[in-house]
Amino acid sequence: MTAFLSLCGALAFDRIQILKDIRLDAWLVIIYLALFCTCLAYFFQNKALTHLPSSEVSMLQCTQPIFTAIISFLLVTCSHHLNAIILKWGLPVQYS
Repeated sequence: MTAFLSLCGALAFDRIQILKDIRLDAWLVIIYLALFCTCLAYFFQNKALTHLPSSEVSMLQCTQPIFTAIISFLLVTCSHHLNAIILKWGLPVQYS
């Protein structure tokens, strides 16, 4: 549903001609993100929630937007610290 609505919004506000300019590897990345990062994540989350009591599931589902907002705020305000951590630890791993 999210992918469909995003596509409708993109087509409504962008030129349709740009779709033919998108390379195949970009489409493959979009499909990968849609299938593995979104669908599988929801599947595993819902599968795990079947093993919990309904009261815990409802609390988890209701607090998810709050946790998302908190983590987003922390990522935005601490981005320079995260960049330093990534540069310090990510680059040596990449080039080792």
